[in-house]
Amino acid sequence: MIWMVIFTYAIMWATLTEAENIGGVAMKLNREELCHEARNVLDKINDGEFPEVYEYLDGILIDEDVITASPYEIAATLGKCDNPKPFPPFLIDFITGLFDCEITEGNTDAMCELGGYYYDGGRGFEQSFAKAVQLYKMAAEQGNRYTYN
Repeated sequence: MIWMVIFTYAIMWATLTEAENIGGVAMKLNREELCHEARNVLDKINDGEFPEVYEYLDGILIDEDVITASPYEIAATLGKCDNPKPFPPFLIDFITGLFDCEITEGNTDAMCELGGYYYDGGRGFEQSFAKAVQLYKMAAEQGNRYTYN
């Protein structure tokens, strides 16, 4: 029994270490930091060029320190906004950072979605099969149902 516990912690540590090496710095945001980062993106985004991104961020930022969505929800939703236009680098960094936050928390859906961006290389994301496979493998090892197909 003790070996199973040790093995489980070893897997969790290895996964966290892998996650930190995928998209850059894996971070953990509190709500205030998340609001600040989202507001920075909202200030930089051109609402005429990216109206869906602008409208979404404007809608979830209620007050200076109140936001109505999780990092995963924000990243997943932004990734679908204003498709198929390529994103500016600051928006890609924001989305990747949000996914990285969720990956460090063990969110296998975030692993799969970010893996998909790296696999496709669209919307301004770099194409990296190595990063995509690494993310898909992490998700599969944690039991994600989509990575078995």
